Amino acid sequence: MGQKSAKELEQGPPPFEDCPTVEEIAQLMDKRDYNDLKAKGDVDKLIERLKSHKEDGIDGSDDDLERRRAYYGRNQNPKPPTKNWFQYYAETWGDLTVKILAVSALIAFIGGLLEEFLQKIPGGWVEGIAIFVAVLLVTSIAATNDFIKDLQFRRLREKSAKGRQGRIRRKKTEEQRNIFEIVVGDIVPLYTGDQVPADGLFISTGEELACDESSMTGEPDQKKKDQRHPFLLRHLRHQGQRSHVGPPSRRAL
Repeated sequence: MGQKSAKELEQGPPPFEDCPTVEEIAQLMDKRDYNDLKAKGDVDKLIERLKSHKEDGIDGSDDDLERRRAYYGRNQNPKPPTKNWFQYYAETWGDLTVKILAVSALIAFIGGLLEEFLQKIPGGWVEGIAIFVAVLLVTSIAATNDFIKDLQFRRLREKSAKGRQGRIRRKKTEEQRNIFEIVVGDIVPLYTGDQVPADGLFISTGEELACDESSMTGEPDQKKKDQRHPFLLRHLRHQGQRSHVGPPSRRAL
């Protein structure tokens, strides 16, 4: 038996028999190709394989949710690595102006020392020290400002994400939940103005669904979703009538 990768060791077993693999769902959402979806048996077949239902949703028991999360992951992007103050400070020295000032300080300092030893003119090196101290002060202030702004931005983003709610249909009941609680196989009702909380597939109910994809494609025109164009990406804004999406893909987890 071959050795398993770290990723495979962290991943739990498939939640049920014949369920779509993580790679299968990720590939489907990467390509977003109708023929590829059709080869897998269309949206209805995927819903069946994910042990879900168009109207009722998934079972939603604690065991069911835990098994889905263990295998597919959570509907939450990993946090980007944080920078400490020293990393921000090091970045300030990449600025051309800072480099020029530092070189000027070094030249002034060396020139002042030569004047003092060769021409007996005292204190000539002070100018170089003064320039260097000014450079240190400016870079320290810039690094501190960037560090504080990054902390504030992270706190604001975390607060905003924790407070974002979405509708989920489980056990025939529609309920309001934090979007981080969405799992693969969930049915997510959408209303006009809603943001899609996870990558997923549009379930046709005979009603129109249009999405504003300008944030991802740059095109201002709304994109209509139907059986041939069912792919929905996280953060798109719903502009049509009430519709449903499901299942969310691994890319949003």
